[in-house]
Amino acid sequence: MEMGKKQAITVNMRELCGDTLADLLEKRLYILLAFLVFCIGASTSLFVKDLASALIRLFVESLRPHIIDKTYIPLFLFILSRNAVALFLMVFLGMVFSIFPLLALFANGFIVGAALLYAPLSWWQLLPHGIFEIPAIFIAAAYGIWLGFWPFASARDDGLRRRLKTCSFAYIRVILPLLVFAALIESLLITHMR
Repeated sequence: MEMGKKQAITVNMRELCGDTLADLLEKRLYILLAFLVFCIGASTSLFVKDLASALIRLFVESLRPHIIDKTYIPLFLFILSRNAVALFLMVFLGMVFSIFPLLALFANGFIVGAALLYAPLSWWQLLPHGIFEIPAIFIAAAYGIWLGFWPFASARDDGLRRRLKTCSFAYIRVILPLLVFAALIESLLITHMR
């Protein structure tokens, strides 16, 4: 009896992973578009260096009070909740013609570009958690952009309700787990760099 349950769970997990991967592959052009908008934002910071420098200082100063004295677990929860809300908004506010995900992508790219411009050797600090966080940003934006095209889909085949369900599954199955790993690493780095 127990062996049958294990096999059923294994089969269900394979189907779940297969469905999720297939859905991500369907969104590959949206993920590519997200990557390009992010890169445009990052490269824009090179042309407005003074603004980029001022923005990164403002960004760091606004975060400092929230992270300065926190121990690992509260810091982890702060980072995770902040990123989870940001990417939730990126996905579901995409419903309004994909405007929010595109602007948020550009802004995130600009901030990363500004951080690298302001402190060129900071890439090694961004890389460990960025391996998880940046793909989560691209995937969230891709789903948000895709969601924004709901008015142009046939209501019978691909209406808003189905798109919201698909985005919800992607958020829970893919985006949140990536953010958990990113927050674990980022909070560990911050607490050990003090």
